[in-house]
Amino acid sequence: MTTSTISLPSKLSTLRQRIPAQYLKLIGIVAFGWLLWYFAQPEELSPQGWSLFVIFVSTIAAIVIKPLAIGGVCLLAISTLLLTKTLDLTTCLHGFSNDLIWLILSACFLARAVIKTGFGKRVAYLFITLCGASPFGLSYGLLLSSITMAAIIPSTTARTGGIIMPVLAALIQAIQGTSKASTKESNNTAAFLTLTVFHGSVIASALFITANAGNPIAIKFAASHGVSISWAMWAGAALVPGLITIALLPVLIRYFCPCSIAHKQEVAAHAKEELHAMGRVSFGEKGLIAVFSLLLGLWSLGPLLGVHATEAAIFGVAALLIIRVLEWKDIVAEELAWDTFFWLATLLMMASELQHQGVTTFFTSKIVHIIPTSSWQLALTCISCMYFYSHYLFASTTAHISAMFPPFLALAIATGAPPEIATLTLGFLSSLFGGLTNYSSGPAPILFAQGFVDIKTWWKIGAITSIVYLLIWLGIGPLWWRVLF
Repeated sequence: MTTSTISLPSKLSTLRQRIPAQYLKLIGIVAFGWLLWYFAQPEELSPQGWSLFVIFVSTIAAIVIKPLAIGGVCLLAISTLLLTKTLDLTTCLHGFSNDLIWLILSACFLARAVIKTGFGKRVAYLFITLCGASPFGLSYGLLLSSITMAAIIPSTTARTGGIIMPVLAALIQAIQGTSKASTKESNNTAAFLTLTVFHGSVIASALFITANAGNPIAIKFAASHGVSISWAMWAGAALVPGLITIALLPVLIRYFCPCSIAHKQEVAAHAKEELHAMGRVSFGEKGLIAVFSLLLGLWSLGPLLGVHATEAAIFGVAALLIIRVLEWKDIVAEELAWDTFFWLATLLMMASELQHQGVTTFFTSKIVHIIPTSSWQLALTCISCMYFYSHYLFASTTAHISAMFPPFLALAIATGAPPEIATLTLGFLSSLFGGLTNYSSGPAPILFAQGFVDIKTWWKIGAITSIVYLLIWLGIGPLWWRVLF
């Protein structure tokens, strides 16, 4: 054996030690993207459309592998889009004017006000006192709150990000504040409650037509096929599978995210002491309650008043600045909010352009050729699964519904599926697939940005719960619908 052959592995090992791990990850992602772009381009797609798809997929891979912070990954993606002339500067910056992005940003500022005034802390301690200090007691209390508001607030982002999330953050803060709570114990409980609130938000969005902005869009598309779905019909069809899913959700998530609150009595006593110490409701809390009451009205009656959910949220933040509940320095200091604003705007922009460039339509057209047509039940199941899991390519439920609901509904009806059943099935899934990733729905980036759940766990739970959702809503759901229709 020669000296050169002995020294080569040593040199490679030394080289790996000198190159930071994040750069090796980045090199791997670039190599993957280049191979995909060079060897796999379909003839039906333009070079620009395929380049956009490759950069989008590479960006998602980088977000998972994390060679850089998520914001850095998205900045690198924008730079790549510009340097390769895939998109121009105006298009790349278009995502930052998206109304959903500003709704999420405003929701983060509203959450800051809830925490700053202590109102969230007060509500959190009330939750502990009334529902009990066990993980299950807290989780079901938060879920019931989400469901109750889902019937009247037509924005899952405003509902979860503006109201539930601040209470969740204060609740976790209260648990972490107990003297006997270990760091691991409190962190596990924080992850469990965060994931429960997140998946509860997408389930609540499926329960009512008015619970999610995408639901009326789906109903509008269905009307073009002569299908009429009323509010009561939607809610009735969602009742049984929805309640089963809600009941099982905390049990399922706790199985994969085991947690406990060993000193529940201390947490409950701590909550009562803190409530007593807080005294009467402060002026800031009263101002916050007034603004939130107005926001609830605007979010509930927005379609009738012609007020968009984002407009209402921005007005709410401005009102809090006027009455000095928030200061401008509070807005500027919200690092997590601005970070979320940046990376989600980038993903939304690319997802929108994939639709505009015809990439989404291309993959949809390929999918339809592999649908079995021996029975409409089997065909609808396959269509539903494809429609559901294609959401990994989307950063917006509304964009996904707009792009893929019409062709998939038409295909389902063409295979013989009853139009009402096909509409309801795809309609419910249009909310449920929002639980797949940390960018798949409005509440996702808000809750993920709190840092209580790492990205690997977030995606793992998203994949596991997706299977449960499909089993319940495609299995038990149709049995219940036979009783109704």
